[in-house]
Amino acid sequence: MSGAVAVAGGGTHSLGIRSGSSTAVAFSSIADSREGAIVLNWETEADEALSGFRLYRTLRPGDFSCITDSPLSPHARTCEDRAIEPGKEYCYLVAALPGSERVRIDIYDLAGRLVRRLVDRPMEAGRHQIEWNGGDARGRTVAQSFN
Repeated sequence: MSGAVAVAGGGTHSLGIRSGSSTAVAFSSIADSREGAIVLNWETEADEALSGFRLYRTLRPGDFSCITDSPLSPHARTCEDRAIEPGKEYCYLVAALPGSERVRIDIYDLAGRLVRRLVDRPMEAGRHQIEWNGGDARGRTVAQSFN
């Protein structure tokens, strides 16, 4: 969880996370006085599709443990933490998990005509490699000319 920003329970905060493997999430508020639970509320500022959220907690910044057995729904914006001890201050981190998106890669010639569609399908978040052999949709080699 390197690059994460954690917040302590109590009051209102507008902090989130910074991580290459997750999407930024902003806390809208944290309330720590609801029947022995800390209630986390958050909003997202991401345009990307999300597959869900994971929540992390620590008593010492930098030593986070996941407190959700499975990812929360991508529509979730609140969660209660009931496994707390009175009188302790906790730090929380909400990590947004990237979801799949439809990816389409088309090759066009200089006149704007479609030469070949390489990809048109949903793909999971992450690194992908697509190879093109230089051929059109019929398998003919596409000539390049620069005049």
